[in-house]
Amino acid sequence: MIAQLNRQQLTPSSVVLALLGVFGALGISRLPYLATEISVITIGAVLALVFVIGLRDPLWALAVGLALGTSKAALSALYDGAFPDFGQVFIGTAIVLWLLQRLAIRDIRFVRTTLMIPLGLFICLGMLSLFSALDLISGVEEVVKWLQVTLIMLIVAERVRSGIPLHNYVIFLGVLVVFQVVLGYWQAHLRGTGPEFFLVSPGVYRAYGTFEQPNPFAGFLGISWPIAFGISFGYLTRWWEERDRFVKTDWLWLGGATAVMLIAIYGMVLAYSRGSWLGGVAAAATMAVLIPRQRALGIAIAGLVLVCGIFAWQNNLLPGAIIARADAVLEVLQFDDIRAAQITDANFSTMQRFAQWQAAIDMARSAPVFGVGLGGYDAAYPTFRLPRWEVGLGHAHNIYLNFLAEAGVIGLLGYIVLWLSIFGMTLRTITNTDGIARGVALGLFGVWMHLTVHHLLDNLYVNNLHIYFGVLLGILAALHLQTKQSSNNDVVEAK
Repeated sequence: MIAQLNRQQLTPSSVVLALLGVFGALGISRLPYLATEISVITIGAVLALVFVIGLRDPLWALAVGLALGTSKAALSALYDGAFPDFGQVFIGTAIVLWLLQRLAIRDIRFVRTTLMIPLGLFICLGMLSLFSALDLISGVEEVVKWLQVTLIMLIVAERVRSGIPLHNYVIFLGVLVVFQVVLGYWQAHLRGTGPEFFLVSPGVYRAYGTFEQPNPFAGFLGISWPIAFGISFGYLTRWWEERDRFVKTDWLWLGGATAVMLIAIYGMVLAYSRGSWLGGVAAAATMAVLIPRQRALGIAIAGLVLVCGIFAWQNNLLPGAIIARADAVLEVLQFDDIRAAQITDANFSTMQRFAQWQAAIDMARSAPVFGVGLGGYDAAYPTFRLPRWEVGLGHAHNIYLNFLAEAGVIGLLGYIVLWLSIFGMTLRTITNTDGIARGVALGLFGVWMHLTVHHLLDNLYVNNLHIYFGVLLGILAALHLQTKQSSNNDVVEAK
C-alpha cells in the first residue's frame, strides 16, 4: 500500500512547506495591521494553491480539506463566520476533480466494497426519520455528511488501489498532528490565560487546538496515534524480518511514526478528555491483543499492561491532575436521573452531560421507531430538556443515545450493523496481511475501538472529522480488496 516515491510525486519537504504555508497564511491574515481584503486574498491564494495540487490528485484536496476543515470552529471564532466551511469546499473540490479525471479516461466506475451495503442501509434508515423531522434542514445536512463519507471512502479506495503512493499524505497528516499538539501545548502551558471553564490548575488549561473544544481535539489525536503506531509496528516488523534490507528511509519512517504517535498521546493528556483517555486505553488494549498471531499471548500482554496501569493509579504514581480526571471517568459511568441532584462546581460537567443524556432518552421514548429526525436533537431539546438545564449542547454527548433520539431504534440498529461490519472487515484484513499493510490494519482497528468507546461520552463526527473517517474507511476498503485479490491469486496458483 505504501509504495516508493516516484518523480511525479511531491517531495516530503514540499508537503511540509505546503502545510506550513496554509497555517502561516491564516496566521498572517490575523495580524491587526493587515486589511480584511488582504486576509481574503491570502486565503484565496491558499485555495488556488491547493486547487492546483488537487489537479494532480484529488487526495490532496481531501488532505488540505481535513487540515482547514478541522479549523472550522477556530476560523469561525476568529473571523466571526466570515469564511465558508473550507472542509466542505475541499470535499466538493475532491469530488469534482475525481469525476473530471475519471471522465477524461471515460471510466467512472467505483471500487466495489462490501462496506457499501451497511453504509447504504444506515443512510436509508436515517432518511426514514426525516419524514417526521423537527428540523428538516439539519436532517438533510446530516444525510449529506454520510453521503460524503461514502464518496470519500470510494475515492480514496480507488486511488489507493490504482497504486498512488501514500508517503506524502502520511507526512502531511503527521505534520498536522504535530501542529495541533504544539498549538495545544501553547494553550495549556505557555499562554497563561484561557477560558475559565478549561482551567485545570493555576496557570494550566485544557488544550483544544483549532477545535475550540478539548474533546474533539483529543478525539482527532485519539484516532491518529493508532495509525502512527500501526506504521511504526509495520516497519519494526520489516526490520525484524529483513534486517539486511532495512535502509535509511525505513529508519526515518520508523522514527517519524513513533514520534508522531508519542506526540499525539501527549496531546491527549494535555486535553484532559475523559472520553479520549478511555478510548485510548481501549485502543491500546485491543491492539495489544491483536499484535501476536497467537491471541492468548496478546491477551496476556494486554492484561499485564492493564494491571500495571491500575497499580499506578491506585498507588498515586500518576500526576495528581490525571488521577483526578480518571476518577471523574467513574462518575460519568454512574449515570442516574439528575432531576433532584445537587449541582456544584465540582460535578457541573458530569451533571451537564447527564442532562443531555436524559433529554435524548426522553426524545427516544416519544418517538421510539423513527426518532425526532436526524440532526434534530438541538431543535427537540427545548421540549425535552430537564429543569435548570436550558441550554443544549447540539448533540447528546453520546453517539448511541444521539442516534437513538434522532433516528430511533432502526437508525441505531443501522449504525450498529455498520460498525460491526467495519470491525469484521478489519479483523479479516489483519489476519490475511503482513508487514506494513498489517500494521496499518492493526492501527485502523485501534481507531475503530477508540471511536466506539469515546463515543460513549461524545460525538466526534463534528468539525469535519467525518472527512478523516471517510479517508480511513477508504484505506480499509483498499487493503481488504488487496487481500481478497491475493487470496484469489493463491487459489488460482494452487489449481
